[in-house]
Amino acid sequence: RDPNAPPLPPNFRYEFFDMLGTDQTQALDPATEDLLAARKELATILAAAAERDRYWGHKIGDAIDDKLADGFWDHVHSFVEHHAEQLEHLTNQLGLLTSGLGLAAIWFPPLLLPTLVLAGGIAATHTLMAAEGEGSWFDVGLDVAAMASFGAGRALSKGLEGIVDATRGAAARAAEREAVESVQLESAATREAAERIIVDPASSDLELRTARSELFEIDGYARQAGEAAARDVLEAPEAAASRVHEFFAGAKDDAHLVNTGKRLASGHVGDPAVEYAARNLRKVTWAGRGVFAAATTIDLGDKGANQWSASYRGFKDSSKIAVGWLG
Repeated sequence: RDPNAPPLPPNFRYEFFDMLGTDQTQALDPATEDLLAARKELATILAAAAERDRYWGHKIGDAIDDKLADGFWDHVHSFVEHHAEQLEHLTNQLGLLTSGLGLAAIWFPPLLLPTLVLAGGIAATHTLMAAEGEGSWFDVGLDVAAMASFGAGRALSKGLEGIVDATRGAAARAAEREAVESVQLESAATREAAERIIVDPASSDLELRTARSELFEIDGYARQAGEAAARDVLEAPEAAASRVHEFFAGAKDDAHLVNTGKRLASGHVGDPAVEYAARNLRKVTWAGRGVFAAATTIDLGDKGANQWSASYRGFKDSSKIAVGWLG
């Protein structure tokens, strides 16, 4: 109740009035009978209304006397109800900032964390407003799709990283094997001559020691060449990528991984282990590009249509609920 409201008027009490006097004994005319019946009915109705007024007034008074306090969600409901317009404007502005940071994070990955924090805050605010009947559930759906696309993108990035690591390991083993085979091919004549001396019973001790030393040196050189070749593959820097490729990949690191995987695979064409490790490189690459393209198109399309299309804003308003859930 408003303590400053004017006092309620006193209850109306109907006093029966005998229009013909107490000593009247003659019959009443029909019009007078109808009037008296109507007044009696009115008195009954007013008495019932007064009783209801007393009953509900007593209920309200009990609630006030019990010092009923608003809970947490009551305060939330009141805040959303009275600041819905400001919250909608805030989420729109933060949405633009989030999109800008998300695009900038392609080339500067540390911006990814604040982008996620802002996106999560916007999604929570949209959900709260929608639950209160002050926001669009369509916006909530877009937020869910955005978070899902981010999760899918991160999963594909991890998959891409795993594919490239496996391909790098297979390529290192292939490079090691190829280097060993190359050294052995170059020293085939020397090895053959040394092996003939070793199996020849007429060879002297000096010739045997020399032949064994040559074989040891050949094997050691082949091993060193193989290790160096494998190390070169494992320690090689990632392949560079253009700004355009970085954009369409959705992340600078992903674009570099894709080019690195392609370089490793092309450097050992025909090697079964390398081909097996890189078999899904193309699929994961295009899947990541597809997720990024879809998410970016939906996000920028929503913001553009929300800015310039009244019918689009009306469509989003149609997904609001009539009554909030928290109030």
